[in-house]
Amino acid sequence: MQEPTMRRIGVISDVHGNLGALVDALAAAAEEECAEVWCLGDTFSGAGAFDCFELVQKHCTRTLLGNHEEMVLEVDLDPSFQPEDDSPIGLAAAQLRDRPDLRPLLMDLRPLERISTPGGEIVLAHGSPHRPTWHWVKSAEDVDLAFAAIPSAHVLLVGHTHVAALGAPANGRGSDALYRVGRPLLDGIELGEHKLLLNPGALSELPLGVPASWGMLTLDDDGRPTRFDWRYL
Repeated sequence: MQEPTMRRIGVISDVHGNLGALVDALAAAAEEECAEVWCLGDTFSGAGAFDCFELVQKHCTRTLLGNHEEMVLEVDLDPSFQPEDDSPIGLAAAQLRDRPDLRPLLMDLRPLERISTPGGEIVLAHGSPHRPTWHWVKSAEDVDLAFAAIPSAHVLLVGHTHVAALGAPANGRGSDALYRVGRPLLDGIELGEHKLLLNPGALSELPLGVPASWGMLTLDDDGRPTRFDWRYL
């Protein structure tokens, strides 16, 4: 009997202009033979905004709008919004002024993508489908809100919190419906038939003691999502 063909997808999020971590994650995804890399947003931010965005445009087949891209685009359109010049948004906005040709590319980014597969729908959002660029998934209730926004979703891939995590809809019953994923606790999970929300973690601005990480989604030969792994830098 022929072995099933597996296809790996690298998943990165919250780069925030950290070029070194982005280069390392893309190299690691190539070593894992990932067929594609998806970026969940917050790339165009900080001093390395342009370099990181250019690299993501070159290597990622799907790139989402994050809240930082959204804020950078607002800087010169909303006179009431004036971030500090040395803040991540201020630094990125200055680069955008020097490269106005990038504005249409940033404006074309979508905050949410939906992908149909035989195993159910895969949904990508920076925050969650509840509020695609801004929703923080930090509790069981947040997981429920995310799945309530798109009930047909089988797998939700989200970022924004900068913490690797997984969760399942549980109608708000108990905090055990959302887990932080640390290196000593879990490296990967078989998806099965359960609905799951998965956060690959971040490549920058990490909470104290949290390692930089990216994710890897495995699809079978029918395109069905079967496994998700976390990889730490």
